[in-house]
Amino acid sequence: MRVWDTGRASAKTNMSQDEFLLQSLEHDPQAALHLYDWQGDCVTHGHFIRPEKYFHLDKIQQKNLDLQKRPTGGGIIFHMYDVTFSLAIPIGHPLYFVNTMECYAAVNNIVVEVICDFLGRSCEPTLLDTQPKLQHVVSKHFCMACPTKYDVILDGKVGGSAQRRTRHGYLHQGSISVVKPSYDLLCEVLRDGDQVVQEMEQQGQALLPEGSSDREFLEAKQTLRQLLKKSCKS
Repeated sequence: MRVWDTGRASAKTNMSQDEFLLQSLEHDPQAALHLYDWQGDCVTHGHFIRPEKYFHLDKIQQKNLDLQKRPTGGGIIFHMYDVTFSLAIPIGHPLYFVNTMECYAAVNNIVVEVICDFLGRSCEPTLLDTQPKLQHVVSKHFCMACPTKYDVILDGKVGGSAQRRTRHGYLHQGSISVVKPSYDLLCEVLRDGDQVVQEMEQQGQALLPEGSSDREFLEAKQTLRQLLKKSCKS
């Protein structure tokens, strides 16, 4: 599997590069792992979400948040707190299945292995088999507030993903929660911030404990990227 590490870029650039990987499967059917980071404070949302329904867009501008649509579906993610990766998988690859849910399970099992390597083999992350009932309907549009089948669970959701398929393969965009988000920021920029935060507190989790330093966060992201490279190549 090729590894494409593009470093830090704007949300628009990162998403455009993922779109390019997906489209390139038509002419260059090689599996690829895309690793990247975010320039500034970035937020992405699924392809079919209308951001004005969920954000105070004036607050987004005031806080200088870079808001961008993803080429995949799924919910809203604040990327100041996670490590992200993408996989472009062609038809015929061992990670390709006709059944979409089997594709989610296959890739998220890799994430389970990565988390075990990161935290130690005594931890027991699993894939969610039954989606829990949410208290607030609006929360289903926020990735870390809404666990869905085959998400990665460790005392709460720590890994989520979204996919988009073409005739030539699929793009998988994954997010691993490293630290808990700033709930004050979420309440300020979201129209239903209180409800979303309540759901995140109940359903979400992070790999690092509360109070972790910026240095610990950056080191964790770097380690997780290296583990993703190792796991995807093996």
